Amino acid sequence: MLFNSASFIFGFLPVALVGNFLLGRLRPHWAIVWIVLVSLFFYAQLNLSFVPILLASVLGNYQIGRQLERSPSRWLLLLGVGANLSLIMWFKYAHFVLDTLNGVTGAGWTLPTIVLTLAISFYTFQQIA
Repeated sequence: MLFNSASFIFGFLPVALVGNFLLGRLRPHWAIVWIVLVSLFFYAQLNLSFVPILLASVLGNYQIGRQLERSPSRWLLLLGVGANLSLIMWFKYAHFVLDTLNGVTGAGWTLPTIVLTLAISFYTFQQIA
């Protein structure tokens, strides 16, 4: 579903907005849960297999953030940022690095096909910020 498709504009968006408005008036915490659920539903429309990667990234960053809140640590912060950048590097640059190494060494190493996860750079840099 694209942002400019009729199904988004006349179906998904009104349901998401009305649900958020109604739940926000009743219980603001439910409105947050609603937005998270409809966002995951929208994200899953392209490929359901992307959702676990997104959830693992969000939950991992949440745990690191909680730990940093309890006891600030430069090393833990660097670990968190490094893990996020590693995720981007794996999905975007693993084949490039392997092809470069194969070109230099002639090794002939291969990787299975890595499907680039939708908006991985966007949500990863948002989490780092």
